[in-house]
Amino acid sequence: MQKDSKKGSDAFSSAHISQVSHSTARKKIEVKVALLEYWGRTGVPWKRDVEGKYVFDQNGQKILEHVPDSENEVRRWKQTDNSDGIIAQALNEMLQQELIQPDHVDAFGSYDAAALTPGGIQKIRNKEEKAHYFTLKQNLNRALEILKATKERQFESENKQGLISELNSRLKTMDSQRESAALQSLADRKELRALLARWKEAEERYMRREKEMKALLAEKDEQIALLDAKVRDLVKERQKVIGLNNTKGSPNET
Repeated sequence: MQKDSKKGSDAFSSAHISQVSHSTARKKIEVKVALLEYWGRTGVPWKRDVEGKYVFDQNGQKILEHVPDSENEVRRWKQTDNSDGIIAQALNEMLQQELIQPDHVDAFGSYDAAALTPGGIQKIRNKEEKAHYFTLKQNLNRALEILKATKERQFESENKQGLISELNSRLKTMDSQRESAALQSLADRKELRALLARWKEAEERYMRREKEMKALLAEKDEQIALLDAKVRDLVKERQKVIGLNNTKGSPNET
């Protein structure tokens, strides 16, 4: 009789422990699904450093706060995976909007790996509880899909803003360059005018010098022509003298 009583007590105790365990796991799953759904609607916060400044990757792109991408990552997700206070802030916002219950706020943490597996759900005896777990699993997978699309939109929007900022910066640079170019153009024009004036002056000097050189060459040519004429006359006189000498020195014909 005592043995039967003990068996019944052990069975009740085991069932009670199982029920408490399922209740705790359920709250942990519910709060994480609710947070994923919340960020899927409002957007994932951008990561900031301790000074509140945005954190960027090596390519200069802003970084989002950590969010899991799979059921397994959701199960292991802890508040320490995110920046300090990020999870608590989101949960408080959700509590104020009555998206979660007060007892969910402190329930955020890891849970048993089998909690949402088909085998784990099948072990739940309570039909309503079992159905609730199946619904949680469906909601979790849907929330992950929505959150993935949300992150893509955030990055796309951020990239557009980055491109707009870059274009505005380039426009300002171009405006500044145009102003500099205009000033440089004025300076270039002045320099060109000065160069042109110097070129004209040099050209005039060259023309004068060329004219002087031509006159000098003409004078030299005239002098050379006179010398050539004198040389020819001297050659002729020399030939005459040689001819006379030859005539005087030849023997008398008998």
